[in-house]
Amino acid sequence: MCLSEMAMQPYVTSSTERLFTPAEAAAICGLKPFDVQNAIDRRIVAAVRRGRGDHAGDAGPRSGGLFVNAEGLVWLQIWRSIGETLSLAHRQSLWAALSEAPLARWVRITDLLILDVEAARNQVTARMAELAAAEVVIARGEGDVAGEFVFKDTQILVYPTVARIKSGAAAEDILEGEPRLTREVLDLGLLWATAHPRRGRPTLLSRKAQRNQ
Repeated sequence: MCLSEMAMQPYVTSSTERLFTPAEAAAICGLKPFDVQNAIDRRIVAAVRRGRGDHAGDAGPRSGGLFVNAEGLVWLQIWRSIGETLSLAHRQSLWAALSEAPLARWVRITDLLILDVEAARNQVTARMAELAAAEVVIARGEGDVAGEFVFKDTQILVYPTVARIKSGAAAEDILEGEPRLTREVLDLGLLWATAHPRRGRPTLLSRKAQRNQ
């Protein structure tokens, strides 16, 4: 697919609009960060470049770079669900129609194929709400875990806990050993860690902090 294939959506953003990193966009839309970056490079979704601290909605280990807005997430959701299954001509027709009417409830691609844009928008809205809820239950630790991300009001480290689940540990086993957590909070922690992948080498913790995990 060449860059000229897509008609890039108009990108208008206010200074207070929440913008999303590629990792956050990937977590919301069920993609990988590489896929989101690929979509930006292929002009499937528009992006804006911001410097560190210039964007709204800081929550987690964020820095400057490329960001997409909420409507861009809808484009990514549509691309994930149907974009790659269409012919080149139909993809061009779809992106052109969405560019002309980005808030449309549905788009007719062919006489037999109608895309439910509102359903994609509702999915994105729900996942955005989940990410917002996740950002409420995650905080910077204090004391022995100062600077680390923990589940709020605990010293339970987020990244090691999520790593245990990704390594095959059952959520029920983790909850049994950590009565301060609930399944909902654990699920939100998984989403948060996916949206904010850890960068760099893990911080060395004291033995006391490790016992609190």
